Amino acid sequence: MSAAILAYGAASALGVGAEAFEVGGAGAAPKDCWSARRGGKPFARVNGLSAAHAERPRALLELGLDQVVAGLSERLPGWQNLRLGVAIGTSSGGFAALERALAGEPVAAAACAYFSPLAALSSRLPRAPERLVSVYAACASSTIALGLGLRWLELGDVDLVLAGGYDAESEWVCAGFDALRATSNERPRPFRAERDGMALGEGVALLALGRPELAALGYVNGFGASTDAVHITAPDRTGRSLARAARRALEDAALPPERVDFVSVHGTGTSFNDAAEGAALQLIFGERPSGLALHAFKSVVGHTLGAAGALESLAAVSAFQQGVRPASASRGEPMPELAGRLLERNEAAPVEHCLKLSTAFGGANAALVLSRSTAALGSRPDRAVHVAAAGGSVSALVPARVEPLLVSPPERLPRSDLLSELCVAAAAELLRVVAERGLPLERLRTGVVVGSASASLQADVEFGARILAQGLAHAEPRRFPATSPNACAGHVAIAFGLGGPSHAVGSGVGAADEALLVARDWLRAGDADAMLVVAAEHAEEGARRVLDAVGVPLPNGARALLLTAGSFGPLLEDGRYFADFCR
Repeated sequence: MSAAILAYGAASALGVGAEAFEVGGAGAAPKDCWSARRGGKPFARVNGLSAAHAERPRALLELGLDQVVAGLSERLPGWQNLRLGVAIGTSSGGFAALERALAGEPVAAAACAYFSPLAALSSRLPRAPERLVSVYAACASSTIALGLGLRWLELGDVDLVLAGGYDAESEWVCAGFDALRATSNERPRPFRAERDGMALGEGVALLALGRPELAALGYVNGFGASTDAVHITAPDRTGRSLARAARRALEDAALPPERVDFVSVHGTGTSFNDAAEGAALQLIFGERPSGLALHAFKSVVGHTLGAAGALESLAAVSAFQQGVRPASASRGEPMPELAGRLLERNEAAPVEHCLKLSTAFGGANAALVLSRSTAALGSRPDRAVHVAAAGGSVSALVPARVEPLLVSPPERLPRSDLLSELCVAAAAELLRVVAERGLPLERLRTGVVVGSASASLQADVEFGARILAQGLAHAEPRRFPATSPNACAGHVAIAFGLGGPSHAVGSGVGAADEALLVARDWLRAGDADAMLVVAAEHAEEGARRVLDAVGVPLPNGARALLLTAGSFGPLLEDGRYFADFCR
Protein backbone atom coordinates (compact mmCIF):
# COMPACT_ATOMS: atom_id res chain seq x y z
CA MET A 1 0.00 0.00 0.00
CA SER A 2 1.12 3.55 -0.68
CA ALA A 3 0.97 6.44 1.77
CA ALA A 4 -0.42 9.75 0.56
CA ILE A 5 1.49 12.91 1.52
CA LEU A 6 -1.35 15.14 2.69
CA ALA A 7 0.40 18.10 4.35
CA TYR A 8 3.79 19.20 5.60
CA GLY A 9 5.63 21.51 7.94
CA ALA A 10 9.16 22.55 7.10
CA ALA A 11 11.94 25.04 7.78
CA SER A 12 15.49 25.25 6.47
CA ALA A 13 17.99 27.95 5.63
CA LEU A 14 15.97 28.53 2.45
CA GLY A 15 12.91 29.63 4.44
CA VAL A 16 9.79 28.38 6.16
CA GLY A 17 6.98 26.32 4.64
CA ALA A 18 7.30 25.51 0.93
CA GLU A 19 10.28 27.85 0.67
CA ALA A 20 12.26 25.38 2.81
CA PHE A 21 12.42 22.81 0.00
CA GLU A 22 11.17 24.29 -3.29
CA VAL A 23 13.53 23.50 -6.15
CA GLY A 24 12.13 25.98 -8.69
CA GLY A 25 11.08 25.55 -12.30
CA ALA A 26 12.88 24.48 -15.45
CA GLY A 27 16.21 26.26 -15.90
CA ALA A 28 16.38 27.46 -12.29
CA ALA A 29 19.60 27.13 -10.30
CA PRO A 30 19.74 26.45 -6.54
CA LYS A 31 19.50 29.48 -4.25
CA ASP A 32 22.31 30.63 -1.96
CA CYS A 33 21.36 30.49 1.72
CA TRP A 34 24.66 29.96 3.52
CA SER A 35 25.88 31.81 6.58
CA ALA A 36 28.72 30.97 9.00
CA ARG A 37 29.06 29.36 12.40
CA ARG A 38 31.55 30.00 15.17
CA GLY A 39 35.01 29.47 13.72
CA GLY A 40 33.97 30.68 10.27
CA LYS A 41 32.93 27.41 8.63
CA PRO A 42 29.76 27.53 6.51
CA PHE A 43 26.46 26.74 8.22
CA ALA A 44 22.90 26.71 6.85
CA ARG A 45 20.86 28.37 9.61
CA VAL A 46 17.09 28.85 9.83
CA ASN A 47 16.75 32.63 9.88
CA GLY A 48 14.03 34.46 11.76
CA LEU A 49 13.78 31.85 14.53
CA SER A 50 14.09 33.96 17.67
CA ALA A 51 14.40 31.13 20.21
CA ALA A 52 17.47 31.06 22.45
CA HIS A 53 20.06 28.41 21.65
CA ALA A 54 18.89 26.02 24.38
CA GLU A 55 15.26 26.30 23.23
CA ARG A 56 15.97 25.99 19.52
CA PRO A 57 15.27 22.23 19.13
CA ARG A 58 11.77 22.55 20.57
CA ALA A 59 11.15 25.79 18.66
CA LEU A 60 12.00 24.11 15.34
CA LEU A 61 9.70 21.20 16.11
CA GLU A 62 6.90 23.59 17.08
CA LEU A 63 7.41 25.50 13.83
CA GLY A 64 6.99 22.31 11.83
CA LEU A 65 4.03 21.07 13.88
CA ASP A 66 2.11 24.34 13.54
CA GLN A 67 2.37 24.16 9.76
CA VAL A 68 1.44 20.51 9.36
CA VAL A 69 -1.55 20.87 11.71
CA ALA A 70 -2.76 23.91 9.76
CA GLY A 71 -2.30 22.04 6.48
CA LEU A 72 -4.24 19.04 7.74
CA SER A 73 -7.09 21.22 8.98
CA GLU A 74 -7.36 22.72 5.50
CA ARG A 75 -6.96 19.55 3.43
CA LEU A 76 -8.51 16.93 5.72
CA PRO A 77 -11.30 18.36 7.91
CA GLY A 78 -12.04 16.09 10.85
CA TRP A 79 -8.52 14.66 11.00
CA GLN A 80 -8.63 15.14 14.76
CA ASN A 81 -10.98 12.16 14.99
CA LEU A 82 -8.63 9.75 13.23
CA ARG A 83 -6.27 7.28 14.89
CA LEU A 84 -2.94 9.08 14.84
CA GLY A 85 0.64 7.78 14.89
CA VAL A 86 3.65 10.05 15.39
CA ALA A 87 7.21 9.05 14.43
CA ILE A 88 9.75 11.85 14.79
CA GLY A 89 13.45 11.38 14.15
CA THR A 90 16.39 13.32 15.51
CA SER A 91 20.14 12.98 15.74
CA SER A 92 20.72 15.26 18.72
CA GLY A 93 17.33 15.97 20.33
CA GLY A 94 17.82 18.25 23.32
CA PHE A 95 21.63 18.33 22.97
CA ALA A 96 21.66 22.10 22.44
CA ALA A 97 20.02 22.60 25.83
CA LEU A 98 22.41 20.19 27.55
CA GLU A 99 25.52 21.93 26.26
CA ARG A 100 24.27 25.27 27.57
CA ALA A 101 23.31 23.79 30.94
CA LEU A 102 26.72 22.18 31.40
CA ALA A 103 28.34 25.49 30.49
CA GLY A 104 26.56 27.04 33.48
CA GLU A 105 23.65 28.78 31.80
CA PRO A 106 20.26 28.75 33.60
CA VAL A 107 18.63 25.90 31.62
CA ALA A 108 16.02 23.62 33.17
CA ALA A 109 17.37 20.09 33.55
CA ALA A 110 14.21 18.63 32.00
CA ALA A 111 14.95 20.48 28.73
CA CYS A 112 18.18 18.51 28.32
CA ALA A 113 16.62 15.08 27.81
CA TYR A 114 16.81 13.80 24.25
CA PHE A 115 13.03 13.50 24.07
CA SER A 116 12.28 16.87 25.74
CA PRO A 117 11.37 18.69 22.47
CA LEU A 118 8.48 16.23 22.04
CA ALA A 119 6.67 18.19 24.75
CA ALA A 120 5.63 20.44 21.86
CA LEU A 121 3.17 17.74 20.80
CA SER A 122 0.86 18.02 23.81
CA SER A 123 -0.33 21.54 23.03
CA ARG A 124 -0.74 20.95 19.29
CA LEU A 125 -2.49 17.60 19.01
CA PRO A 126 -6.13 17.02 20.00
CA ARG A 127 -5.20 14.02 22.15
CA ALA A 128 -2.37 11.60 22.80
CA PRO A 129 -1.45 9.63 19.65
CA GLU A 130 -2.07 5.90 19.35
CA ARG A 131 1.64 5.44 18.72
CA LEU A 132 4.50 7.80 19.57
CA VAL A 133 8.08 6.93 18.65
CA SER A 134 11.20 9.05 18.87
CA VAL A 135 13.50 7.55 16.23
CA TYR A 136 17.25 7.78 16.80
CA ALA A 137 19.10 6.80 13.64
CA ALA A 138 21.47 9.76 13.29
CA CYS A 139 21.37 11.14 9.74
CA ALA A 140 18.84 8.51 8.60
CA SER A 141 16.37 9.28 11.41
CA SER A 142 13.61 11.00 9.45
CA THR A 143 13.85 8.55 6.54
CA ILE A 144 13.33 5.65 8.94
CA ALA A 145 10.52 7.58 10.66
CA LEU A 146 8.75 7.94 7.29
CA GLY A 147 9.23 4.23 6.62
CA LEU A 148 7.78 3.37 10.02
CA GLY A 149 4.78 5.60 9.33
CA LEU A 150 4.22 3.85 6.00
CA ARG A 151 4.25 0.48 7.77
CA TRP A 152 1.71 1.61 10.42
CA LEU A 153 -0.70 2.64 7.67
CA GLU A 154 -0.16 -0.58 5.70
CA LEU A 155 -0.75 -2.71 8.79
CA GLY A 156 -3.91 -0.78 9.67
CA ASP A 157 -2.65 0.33 13.08
CA VAL A 158 -3.47 4.01 12.46
CA ASP A 159 -5.36 6.15 9.96
CA LEU A 160 -2.99 9.13 9.88
CA VAL A 161 0.72 9.60 10.57
CA LEU A 162 2.92 12.58 11.36
CA ALA A 163 6.48 11.58 10.47
CA GLY A 164 9.75 13.35 9.83
CA GLY A 165 12.56 14.86 11.84
CA TYR A 166 14.36 17.89 13.21
CA ASP A 167 17.75 19.02 14.48
CA ALA A 168 18.95 22.39 15.72
CA GLU A 169 22.36 24.02 15.62
CA SER A 170 24.69 22.72 18.33
CA GLU A 171 28.23 24.01 18.79
CA TRP A 172 29.31 20.73 20.36
CA VAL A 173 27.91 18.66 17.49
CA CYS A 174 29.73 20.91 15.03
CA ALA A 175 32.92 20.52 17.08
CA GLY A 176 32.51 16.74 17.00
CA PHE A 177 32.27 16.59 13.21
CA ASP A 178 35.23 18.99 13.01
CA ALA A 179 37.22 16.65 15.27
CA LEU A 180 36.47 13.77 12.90
CA ARG A 181 37.74 15.97 10.04
CA ALA A 182 34.42 15.51 8.31
CA THR A 183 33.61 19.20 7.67
CA SER A 184 34.78 21.58 4.97
CA ASN A 185 36.01 25.15 5.27
CA GLU A 186 34.00 25.89 2.13
CA ARG A 187 30.57 25.05 0.82
CA PRO A 188 30.13 21.33 0.28
CA ARG A 189 30.83 19.76 -3.11
CA PRO A 190 29.24 16.32 -3.05
CA PHE A 191 30.41 13.85 -5.69
CA ARG A 192 33.13 16.19 -6.92
CA ALA A 193 36.80 15.28 -7.16
CA GLU A 194 37.58 18.37 -5.04
CA ARG A 195 35.19 17.43 -2.21
CA ASP A 196 36.69 17.75 1.26
CA GLY A 197 33.81 17.43 3.71
CA MET A 198 30.28 18.37 4.65
CA ALA A 199 28.75 21.63 5.80
CA LEU A 200 26.16 21.42 8.54
CA GLY A 201 22.72 22.98 8.77
CA GLU A 202 19.57 22.87 10.84
CA GLY A 203 15.93 22.34 10.02
CA VAL A 204 12.67 20.51 10.49
CA ALA A 205 10.46 18.55 8.10
CA LEU A 206 7.25 16.79 9.08
CA LEU A 207 4.95 15.00 6.64
CA ALA A 208 1.34 14.00 7.24
CA LEU A 209 0.77 10.59 5.67
CA GLY A 210 -2.63 9.05 5.05
CA ARG A 211 -4.49 6.45 3.02
CA PRO A 212 -3.64 6.44 -0.70
CA GLU A 213 -7.23 7.15 -1.77
CA LEU A 214 -6.95 10.68 -0.35
CA ALA A 215 -5.95 13.61 -2.58
CA ALA A 216 -2.20 13.98 -2.15
CA LEU A 217 0.84 16.13 -2.90
CA GLY A 218 2.77 12.93 -3.65
CA TYR A 219 3.16 9.40 -2.37
CA VAL A 220 5.54 7.21 -0.41
CA ASN A 221 5.36 3.93 -2.32
CA GLY A 222 8.23 1.92 -0.88
CA PHE A 223 10.71 1.59 1.97
CA GLY A 224 13.78 -0.48 2.82
CA ALA A 225 16.38 -0.47 5.59
CA SER A 226 19.66 -2.26 6.27
CA THR A 227 22.80 -2.00 8.38
CA ASP A 228 26.44 -2.12 7.21
CA ALA A 229 27.73 -3.90 10.35
CA VAL A 230 31.20 -2.70 9.36
CA HIS A 231 32.24 0.44 11.30
CA ILE A 232 30.56 2.86 13.67
CA THR A 233 31.30 5.99 11.59
CA ALA A 234 32.72 4.87 8.22
CA PRO A 235 30.46 3.43 5.51
CA ASP A 236 30.64 0.04 3.85
CA ARG A 237 32.87 1.09 0.96
CA THR A 238 31.49 -1.63 -1.31
CA GLY A 239 28.04 -0.01 -1.22
CA ARG A 240 26.41 -3.44 -0.82
CA SER A 241 24.44 -2.65 2.34
CA LEU A 242 22.99 0.61 1.01
CA ALA A 243 22.15 -1.17 -2.24
CA ARG A 244 20.25 -3.82 -0.23
CA ALA A 245 18.09 -1.14 1.37
CA ALA A 246 17.45 0.50 -2.01
CA ARG A 247 16.50 -2.79 -3.69
CA ARG A 248 14.07 -3.54 -0.87
CA ALA A 249 12.42 -0.16 -1.31
CA LEU A 250 12.12 -0.65 -5.08
CA GLU A 251 10.70 -4.15 -4.61
CA ASP A 252 8.31 -2.79 -1.99
CA ALA A 253 7.03 -0.29 -4.56
CA ALA A 254 7.04 -2.86 -7.39
CA LEU A 255 9.20 -0.38 -9.33
CA PRO A 256 12.03 -1.58 -11.59
CA PRO A 257 15.21 0.53 -11.30
CA GLU A 258 14.98 1.74 -14.89
CA ARG A 259 11.78 3.64 -14.05
CA VAL A 260 13.51 5.84 -11.44
CA ASP A 261 13.71 9.38 -12.85
CA PHE A 262 16.22 10.75 -10.35
CA VAL A 263 17.91 9.79 -7.09
CA SER A 264 17.82 12.00 -4.01
CA VAL A 265 21.27 11.05 -2.76
CA HIS A 266 22.63 11.27 0.77
CA GLY A 267 25.51 13.23 -0.77
CA THR A 268 27.40 14.60 2.24
CA GLY A 269 30.50 15.70 0.35
CA THR A 270 32.88 13.55 2.41
CA SER A 271 35.36 11.41 0.57
CA PHE A 272 34.36 7.97 1.86
CA ASN A 273 30.60 8.50 1.98
CA ASP A 274 30.29 9.78 -1.57
CA ALA A 275 32.50 6.99 -2.90
CA ALA A 276 30.48 4.34 -1.07
CA GLU A 277 27.20 5.83 -2.29
CA GLY A 278 28.55 5.91 -5.83
CA ALA A 279 29.40 2.21 -5.53
CA ALA A 280 25.87 1.51 -4.29
CA LEU A 281 24.35 3.36 -7.25
CA GLN A 282 26.38 1.21 -9.62
CA LEU A 283 25.05 -1.93 -7.90
CA ILE A 284 21.45 -0.69 -7.97
CA PHE A 285 21.30 0.60 -11.53
CA GLY A 286 23.99 -1.39 -13.36
CA GLU A 287 24.94 0.15 -16.70
CA ARG A 288 22.59 3.13 -16.42
CA PRO A 289 24.30 5.43 -13.86
CA SER A 290 26.28 7.65 -16.25
CA GLY A 291 23.03 9.30 -17.36
CA LEU A 292 21.16 9.03 -14.08
CA ALA A 293 20.23 12.39 -12.53
CA LEU A 294 21.30 12.83 -8.89
CA HIS A 295 19.94 15.47 -6.51
CA ALA A 296 22.30 16.43 -3.68
CA PHE A 297 20.11 18.76 -1.61
CA LYS A 298 22.68 19.01 1.22
CA SER A 299 24.71 21.19 -1.15
CA VAL A 300 21.85 23.71 -0.83
CA VAL A 301 20.55 23.49 2.77
CA GLY A 302 23.49 21.82 4.49
CA HIS A 303 23.45 18.53 6.35
CA THR A 304 20.43 18.93 8.62
CA LEU A 305 21.05 15.55 10.30
CA GLY A 306 17.75 14.23 11.72
CA ALA A 307 15.71 16.42 9.36
CA ALA A 308 17.69 15.59 6.22
CA GLY A 309 15.77 12.64 4.77
CA ALA A 310 12.37 14.28 5.20
CA LEU A 311 13.51 17.67 3.83
CA GLU A 312 15.06 15.94 0.83
CA SER A 313 11.86 13.96 0.30
CA LEU A 314 9.87 17.20 0.20
CA ALA A 315 12.35 18.58 -2.35
CA ALA A 316 11.62 15.52 -4.49
CA VAL A 317 7.88 16.24 -4.22
CA SER A 318 8.61 19.81 -5.32
CA ALA A 319 10.44 18.44 -8.38
CA PHE A 320 7.39 16.31 -9.25
CA GLN A 321 5.16 19.37 -9.03
CA GLN A 322 7.51 21.51 -11.12
CA GLY A 323 8.16 18.77 -13.69
CA VAL A 324 11.95 18.93 -13.40
CA ARG A 325 15.02 16.93 -12.59
CA PRO A 326 16.39 19.13 -9.80
CA ALA A 327 19.80 20.79 -9.73
CA SER A 328 22.49 20.70 -7.03
CA ALA A 329 24.83 23.48 -5.87
CA SER A 330 27.96 21.37 -6.25
CA ARG A 331 30.57 22.78 -8.60
CA GLY A 332 33.77 21.12 -9.77
CA GLU A 333 34.98 18.08 -11.64
CA PRO A 334 32.88 14.94 -11.17
CA MET A 335 34.66 12.29 -9.15
CA PRO A 336 36.01 9.72 -11.62
CA GLU A 337 33.82 6.90 -10.31
CA LEU A 338 30.64 9.02 -10.25
CA ALA A 339 27.64 6.84 -10.98
CA GLY A 340 25.31 9.53 -12.29
CA ARG A 341 25.26 13.24 -13.04
CA LEU A 342 24.63 16.38 -10.99
CA LEU A 343 22.82 19.21 -12.75
CA GLU A 344 23.74 22.89 -12.46
CA ARG A 345 20.22 23.93 -13.52
CA ASN A 346 16.89 22.15 -13.37
CA GLU A 347 15.98 20.12 -16.45
CA ALA A 348 12.39 19.95 -17.64
CA ALA A 349 11.22 16.33 -17.61
CA PRO A 350 8.04 14.34 -16.89
CA VAL A 351 9.41 12.99 -13.60
CA GLU A 352 7.30 10.35 -11.85
CA HIS A 353 9.56 8.47 -9.43
CA CYS A 354 12.46 9.29 -7.10
CA LEU A 355 14.65 6.94 -5.06
CA LYS A 356 15.64 8.61 -1.77
CA LEU A 357 18.80 7.29 -0.04
CA SER A 358 20.04 7.91 3.51
CA THR A 359 23.03 6.61 5.45
CA ALA A 360 24.18 7.29 9.00
CA PHE A 361 26.53 6.67 11.90
CA GLY A 362 26.12 3.16 13.20
CA GLY A 363 25.96 1.87 9.62
CA ALA A 364 22.23 2.57 9.32
CA ASN A 365 20.85 2.75 5.76
CA ALA A 366 17.34 3.62 4.61
CA ALA A 367 15.64 4.15 1.26
CA LEU A 368 12.27 5.43 0.11
CA VAL A 369 10.48 5.35 -3.23
CA LEU A 370 8.62 8.64 -3.72
CA SER A 371 6.19 9.07 -6.61
CA ARG A 372 3.74 11.47 -8.22
CA SER A 373 0.99 8.86 -8.14
CA THR A 374 -0.03 5.95 -5.98
CA ALA A 375 1.22 2.48 -6.81
CA ALA A 376 -1.21 -0.35 -7.53
CA LEU A 377 0.02 -2.53 -4.69
CA GLY A 378 -1.72 -5.35 -2.89
CA SER A 379 -2.30 -5.33 0.86
CA ARG A 380 0.62 -6.26 3.08
CA PRO A 381 0.30 -9.55 4.97
CA ASP A 382 0.50 -9.06 8.75
CA ARG A 383 2.91 -11.68 10.09
CA ALA A 384 2.61 -13.10 13.59
CA VAL A 385 5.53 -12.24 15.88
CA HIS A 386 6.91 -14.46 18.65
CA VAL A 387 9.28 -13.90 21.55
CA ALA A 388 11.87 -16.59 20.79
CA ALA A 389 14.37 -16.04 23.61
CA ALA A 390 15.37 -13.76 26.50
CA GLY A 391 18.87 -13.06 27.76
CA GLY A 392 19.94 -12.31 31.30
CA SER A 393 20.45 -8.86 32.78
CA VAL A 394 23.91 -7.30 32.53
CA SER A 395 25.61 -4.42 34.32
CA ALA A 396 28.94 -4.46 32.46
CA LEU A 397 30.63 -5.90 29.38
CA VAL A 398 32.80 -8.91 30.27
CA PRO A 399 35.05 -9.61 27.25
CA ALA A 400 35.43 -13.30 28.08
CA ARG A 401 31.65 -13.81 27.78
CA VAL A 402 31.29 -11.70 24.64
CA GLU A 403 34.31 -12.58 22.49
CA PRO A 404 33.38 -16.22 21.68
CA LEU A 405 30.18 -14.95 20.03
CA LEU A 406 31.71 -12.10 18.02
CA VAL A 407 31.61 -11.94 14.23
CA SER A 408 33.84 -8.84 14.12
CA PRO A 409 37.37 -8.57 15.60
CA PRO A 410 37.47 -7.83 19.37
CA GLU A 411 39.14 -4.47 18.70
CA ARG A 412 35.83 -3.34 17.15
CA LEU A 413 34.09 -3.55 20.52
CA PRO A 414 32.94 -0.17 21.86
CA ARG A 415 35.38 1.82 23.97
CA SER A 416 34.61 4.86 26.14
CA ASP A 417 30.88 4.24 25.55
CA LEU A 418 29.26 2.42 28.44
CA LEU A 419 25.74 2.40 26.97
CA SER A 420 27.02 0.61 23.86
CA GLU A 421 29.06 -1.77 26.02
CA LEU A 422 25.90 -2.68 27.96
CA CYS A 423 23.96 -3.27 24.74
CA VAL A 424 26.66 -5.54 23.28
CA ALA A 425 26.89 -7.46 26.56
CA ALA A 426 23.09 -7.92 26.71
CA ALA A 427 22.99 -9.04 23.07
CA ALA A 428 25.76 -11.57 23.76
CA GLU A 429 23.81 -13.07 26.67
CA LEU A 430 20.78 -13.39 24.41
CA LEU A 431 22.72 -14.91 21.51
CA ARG A 432 24.24 -17.46 23.89
CA VAL A 433 20.70 -18.63 24.69
CA VAL A 434 19.83 -18.66 20.98
CA ALA A 435 22.86 -20.84 20.22
CA GLU A 436 22.12 -23.21 23.08
CA ARG A 437 18.58 -23.72 21.80
CA GLY A 438 19.70 -24.15 18.21
CA LEU A 439 17.38 -21.40 16.97
CA PRO A 440 17.95 -20.38 13.32
CA LEU A 441 19.15 -16.80 12.73
CA GLU A 442 19.71 -15.34 9.26
CA ARG A 443 21.99 -12.47 10.25
CA LEU A 444 21.47 -10.28 7.17
CA ARG A 445 17.73 -10.43 7.93
CA THR A 446 18.17 -9.70 11.65
CA GLY A 447 17.94 -6.16 12.99
CA VAL A 448 18.38 -4.29 16.28
CA VAL A 449 16.19 -1.81 18.14
CA VAL A 450 17.49 -0.32 21.39
CA GLY A 451 15.06 1.32 23.79
CA SER A 452 16.67 3.89 26.08
CA ALA A 453 15.24 6.92 27.87
CA SER A 454 18.71 8.10 28.83
CA ALA A 455 19.90 7.69 25.23
CA SER A 456 23.44 9.10 24.95
CA LEU A 457 23.12 11.68 27.75
CA GLN A 458 26.05 10.25 29.68
CA ALA A 459 28.23 10.13 26.57
CA ASP A 460 27.27 13.75 25.85
CA VAL A 461 28.39 14.82 29.33
CA GLU A 462 31.70 13.00 28.92
CA PHE A 463 32.24 14.37 25.41
CA GLY A 464 31.61 17.90 26.69
CA ALA A 465 34.11 17.68 29.54
CA ARG A 466 37.17 18.49 27.43
CA ILE A 467 35.31 21.15 25.44
CA LEU A 468 34.39 22.91 28.67
CA ALA A 469 37.95 22.63 29.94
CA GLN A 470 39.90 23.46 26.78
CA GLY A 471 37.53 24.80 24.13
CA LEU A 472 35.71 23.61 21.02
CA ALA A 473 38.92 23.00 19.06
CA HIS A 474 39.87 20.27 21.57
CA ALA A 475 36.79 18.07 21.16
CA GLU A 476 37.77 14.39 21.36
CA PRO A 477 37.10 12.48 18.13
CA ARG A 478 37.02 9.11 19.93
CA ARG A 479 34.15 10.24 22.18
CA PHE A 480 32.00 11.97 19.58
CA PRO A 481 30.39 8.91 17.88
CA ALA A 482 28.95 7.81 21.24
CA THR A 483 26.92 11.04 21.38
CA SER A 484 24.69 9.61 18.65
CA PRO A 485 21.92 7.66 20.42
CA ASN A 486 21.90 4.94 17.76
CA ALA A 487 25.60 4.14 18.21
CA CYS A 488 24.60 1.41 20.66
CA ALA A 489 22.45 -0.34 18.04
CA GLY A 490 25.23 0.02 15.49
CA HIS A 491 27.78 -1.55 17.84
CA VAL A 492 25.50 -4.55 18.37
CA ALA A 493 25.12 -4.97 14.62
CA ILE A 494 28.89 -4.71 14.07
CA ALA A 495 29.75 -7.11 16.88
CA PHE A 496 27.41 -9.85 15.69
CA GLY A 497 27.13 -9.19 11.94
CA LEU A 498 23.47 -8.14 11.82
CA GLY A 499 22.28 -6.56 8.56
CA GLY A 500 18.60 -5.76 9.20
CA PRO A 501 17.17 -2.40 10.31
CA SER A 502 19.02 -0.91 13.29
CA HIS A 503 18.29 2.17 15.36
CA ALA A 504 17.30 3.32 18.84
CA VAL A 505 14.06 4.75 20.21
CA GLY A 506 13.09 6.58 23.37
CA SER A 507 10.24 9.05 23.75
CA GLY A 508 10.16 8.70 27.55
CA VAL A 509 10.12 6.31 30.46
CA GLY A 510 8.52 3.54 28.38
CA ALA A 511 11.45 3.24 25.98
CA ALA A 512 11.78 -0.54 26.43
CA ASP A 513 8.18 -1.16 25.39
CA GLU A 514 8.55 1.39 22.59
CA ALA A 515 11.46 -0.66 21.22
CA LEU A 516 9.50 -3.90 21.59
CA LEU A 517 6.59 -2.55 19.54
CA VAL A 518 8.75 -1.01 16.82
CA ALA A 519 10.72 -4.26 16.43
CA ARG A 520 7.39 -6.04 16.18
CA ASP A 521 6.33 -3.57 13.44
CA TRP A 522 9.41 -4.35 11.34
CA LEU A 523 8.74 -8.08 11.67
CA ARG A 524 5.01 -7.86 10.98
CA ALA A 525 5.72 -5.91 7.80
CA GLY A 526 8.51 -8.21 6.60
CA ASP A 527 11.41 -5.77 6.94
CA ALA A 528 13.27 -8.40 8.97
CA ASP A 529 12.88 -12.03 10.00
CA ALA A 530 14.33 -11.55 13.48
CA MET A 531 14.93 -8.53 15.72
CA LEU A 532 17.07 -8.08 18.81
CA VAL A 533 15.30 -5.76 21.25
CA VAL A 534 17.62 -4.27 23.85
CA ALA A 535 16.45 -2.22 26.84
CA ALA A 536 19.43 -0.26 28.19
CA GLU A 537 20.05 2.68 30.50
CA HIS A 538 23.26 4.32 31.68
CA ALA A 539 23.44 7.64 33.49
CA GLU A 540 25.69 9.12 36.15
CA GLU A 541 25.89 12.50 37.88
CA GLY A 542 24.80 15.21 35.42
CA ALA A 543 22.92 12.79 33.17
CA ARG A 544 21.13 11.30 36.18
CA ARG A 545 19.96 14.76 37.25
CA VAL A 546 18.32 15.19 33.85
CA LEU A 547 16.49 11.87 34.13
CA ASP A 548 15.39 12.64 37.68
CA ALA A 549 13.98 15.98 36.47
CA VAL A 550 11.81 14.26 33.86
CA GLY A 551 10.73 11.45 36.17
CA VAL A 552 12.74 8.58 34.70
CA PRO A 553 13.98 6.63 37.74
CA LEU A 554 15.45 3.78 35.68
CA PRO A 555 18.41 1.75 36.96
CA ASN A 556 21.56 1.29 34.92
CA GLY A 557 21.88 -2.00 33.07
CA ALA A 558 20.61 -3.82 29.98
CA ARG A 559 18.64 -6.86 28.87
CA ALA A 560 17.72 -8.23 25.44
CA LEU A 561 14.93 -10.23 23.79
CA LEU A 562 14.80 -11.97 20.43
CA LEU A 563 11.65 -11.54 18.36
CA THR A 564 11.05 -13.66 15.27
CA ALA A 565 8.45 -14.11 12.59
CA GLY A 566 8.77 -17.87 13.16
CA SER A 567 6.83 -19.70 15.86
CA PHE A 568 9.73 -20.33 18.27
CA GLY A 569 8.11 -18.94 21.43
CA PRO A 570 5.07 -17.20 22.88
CA LEU A 571 3.08 -14.94 20.57
CA LEU A 572 3.72 -11.23 21.13
CA GLU A 573 0.19 -9.90 21.44
CA ASP A 574 -1.18 -6.45 22.19
CA GLY A 575 -0.97 -5.57 25.85
CA ARG A 576 2.28 -7.46 26.47
CA TYR A 577 5.29 -5.56 27.77
CA PHE A 578 9.07 -6.00 27.70
CA ALA A 579 9.12 -6.91 31.39
CA ASP A 580 6.56 -9.70 30.85
CA PHE A 581 9.20 -11.75 29.04
CA CYS A 582 12.08 -11.12 31.46
CA ARG A 583 10.71 -12.94 34.52
